Amino acid sequence: MWRSSVLVCLFVACLACRPAFAQTPAQLYDPAFEPLPARIVPEAELGALRAPTALVRLANRKLALMARDAAGRMRPLYVRGIETGYWDTRSAAQEADYGAVFANYRRLGANTSFFMIHWMDIEPADGEFDFSYTDRIVELARQNGVKLWWVLFLHCQSDHPRELRDFWAYRLDSRDGKDYATQWLRDENGVIYDSMEKLATLPGRWEINPLYGHPLLLPKLLRMLTRLGERYRDSDSVLGVQIDNEAGFGYYTPRGTAGPQKLESDFNPVTRRIFEEWKLKSGGSDWHAFKLAIVKYWWRRFTTAFHQGDPYKLTSFNFLGAHGEAGDPYWIDLEGVDATTYGEGNIDVVSSMFYGAGNGPKVWANLDQHYSFAYRLPIFISSEIGLGRNFNTEALFQLYAINSIERGAQGYATYDYGSLMGAGGNPNAAGEFYRNFAAMVEANEDVIHGGVPGAGAALLNTSAAGARISPLHLHQDAMVGILYYPEAPLKPDAVKGVAAAGVPVELKALASGSFTVTEFRGGKPAGTRTVELRADEVYRWTVSGVRQMEAVFLRVTRKGPPP
Repeated sequence: MWRSSVLVCLFVACLACRPAFAQTPAQLYDPAFEPLPARIVPEAELGALRAPTALVRLANRKLALMARDAAGRMRPLYVRGIETGYWDTRSAAQEADYGAVFANYRRLGANTSFFMIHWMDIEPADGEFDFSYTDRIVELARQNGVKLWWVLFLHCQSDHPRELRDFWAYRLDSRDGKDYATQWLRDENGVIYDSMEKLATLPGRWEINPLYGHPLLLPKLLRMLTRLGERYRDSDSVLGVQIDNEAGFGYYTPRGTAGPQKLESDFNPVTRRIFEEWKLKSGGSDWHAFKLAIVKYWWRRFTTAFHQGDPYKLTSFNFLGAHGEAGDPYWIDLEGVDATTYGEGNIDVVSSMFYGAGNGPKVWANLDQHYSFAYRLPIFISSEIGLGRNFNTEALFQLYAINSIERGAQGYATYDYGSLMGAGGNPNAAGEFYRNFAAMVEANEDVIHGGVPGAGAALLNTSAAGARISPLHLHQDAMVGILYYPEAPLKPDAVKGVAAAGVPVELKALASGSFTVTEFRGGKPAGTRTVELRADEVYRWTVSGVRQMEAVFLRVTRKGPPP
C-alpha cells in the first residue's frame, strides 16, 4: 500500500508538469458545496403532484417509489429488474430487437430494465446532444409496459466498441502524446500509463477512466447529466440513472494473464493539483483519505446536476463486486469508495452488486451500520444480483433478493437478461427461477412495496434449526413473512443431500381476530388456512417438504376489531 508521504513526494516531483488549462483558474474542490438530493413527496400531497414518478413518504413513514399508470394515476411501483443493453444484446447485434427483449421481460415477471448506455450515446460531439437512440429505447419499453433505469457509463472498457476510445470527452486535454482528461495508472516498475494508446498495451481487460474532476471535463459532464434529467423529466417510463458503473478511481488487475497484479491511479498531474487543493481546504494529508473524500465530492456534484434537470427521479451507484461496502481495505484503497460513499455522496439509491457467497454478509453488516433503507435516503435497490451463466446459483440470487426485501428495499435486479434466456427465445432454468420468485413477490407486492420491517397484528416464528422468518407489515392487518434458511446458500456443500423436511411455524396473535394465512411456493399459492384467535393465542402448523434452498412466502391478513 502506498503511504501518503511517498505519494506527496511523487506528486511534488511533477510540479513542473502544469497542464495547459492552468492559465484558467478553476475551483477543483469546494467543501462548502451543498448537494441536492431527490425530492421526497408526502403521500398527502400526491394529488397536487405533476411529476410522472416520485419517491413518496407514505403514512407509515416508509419511502416508496410510485409512477403513473396508463391512465395517469400514481400507483405503487416495486422494482423487479433485469440489466441489459450491452454485453448480452447490443455487443452481439448492433440492431438488437429491444421490443422483443422487453416483451420477454414481461414473460420473465420483470417490470424494470437497468439499461446500459454510454455518454457518447446521448452526446456524440461536444455540446451536440442526440437522444434518438435513448428515445427509441424509451418508446419500446413503454410499448411493453417496462420501466427504465439508465446505467450510464462514463468510462470505456476494452471490450466496448473501438470508437469509444476516441470519445471526445477523453480527448479534451490531449497533447504531447498524453491524455490529461483521463486517469493515469502506474505499475510497480514506475511505468505510467498516461494515454489511451499505452493502456491498450495491457493484457486482458483494461479501462479508460475519465478524470471526473478535470476542470475542462467536469462542467461538460454536469451539463450532460442535467440535460439527461431534463430530457426524460416528463416520462413515466424512466425511473432514474446509475451514474457510471463500478466507478471511482481506476485500477487494473489482469484476469488470468501474466503481468502486474495491481496498477493504481491516479498519477495524472491534474489529480495532483486536486489533491493539493483538497489538502489546503480540508486540512487532510493522506492520499487514500483524499480518494474517499473526492469521490464523494464528485458524485455530490453529479447527482445534484441530474436533480437540477429532474428533481424527482433517482440516482444510484455501485462498486465493483461490492468489495468496498464489504470493507475490503485493498479495494477501498484502490477505488476510493466504501460503505459511507453512498450517503455522503448524495446518492439516492444504494445499488450493491452481489456475485458469489463471499461478500454478501459483510456488505449487509456494513450497510446496516449506516443506513435505514425503509425510512431515509438512500433507499436500496440492487442493480446486479448474479443469476445464470457462471455468476451465481439460484439460491444465492434468492438470498440476496430476500435480504433486500426484508430491509424494506424498493426492489432488486439481476445481471443479466441474456443469462435468463435459452434456445428458441424461451426462458432457461435461471429465467424460470427468476420468474417464479418474481411471481411470489408480485402476489405480495402491496405489502412488500409499502411494508416496513416488523410484525403487524401477529408474530411469525419457527423453531426449525437454521431457519428464520423475516416479516414486513403494511399495517396491523396485513403482513408477509418470508421463511428461508439464510446460511444454506452460503454453505451449499453443508446441505448437499439434506432431505426436504417439515418446518414448524407458529402464529401468535397480538390482537383478536380472524387470521388468514396463504403460503406461496415455487411461484404459486400453495394453500390457505383461516383461524380465529384471541390476543396472545398461538396457532401452530407445519409447512411440509421444505428444501433448505427454498423460500416460502407466508401472507397473513386479519379481520376483526382494532387491536
